[in-house]
Amino acid sequence: MATETLTDSVAKAGKNAGSAVADTFHDTGVAVRKTANGLNTLADAVASDTKDGVRQLTHVVGNESSKVIGFVRESIRERPNLTVGIAAGLGILIGVMLSARR
Repeated sequence: MATETLTDSVAKAGKNAGSAVADTFHDTGVAVRKTANGLNTLADAVASDTKDGVRQLTHVVGNESSKVIGFVRESIRERPNLTVGIAAGLGILIGVMLSARR
């Protein structure tokens, strides 16, 4: 009789432990899925924000480059000799700097 009670107690303890382990694995799985979903959502938001930022940067660069091109064209029309001199000076300066690195 004592052996049956001890066996029953061990069996119940084993069953309870197994149930606790199963619950823990289930809860862990749920937590991992929630975290993965949250990370996917965050990654989507970062990708969207990055795309928007690149679009805005492209727009700004396009506008600014148009202004620079317009300024250069106007300078060439109004003062062609000065513009060619400045361009030549910049070219020589860049060439000297690049050759000094070697």
